[in-house]
Amino acid sequence: MTEYNNYETIKKCTYLVYVNTGVVPIRVNKTTLSKIDEMVKSGMFKSRNAVLNIILMTGIKNFNAWSGILSKSSSYNKDYDREVSKN
Repeated sequence: MTEYNNYETIKKCTYLVYVNTGVVPIRVNKTTLSKIDEMVKSGMFKSRNAVLNIILMTGIKNFNAWSGILSKSSSYNKDYDREVSKN
């Protein structure tokens, strides 16, 4: 039953992705491409594009969690560089 719920969630997310679109050509290695094709062949997704949209959305969501940390780190580095340059 959990797999079905995940499938329905993915279908809803896939629909939402197409509201505002842009084209971004990318190259992937053969292993990645075969995994993408497996997901399409399984019927979970209608196209490679749909698979990649979900993967990218998930990656960006996870990256956003890190962006706050990276931003603070960058701020600390700038402060440190200013202090060092004063001396």
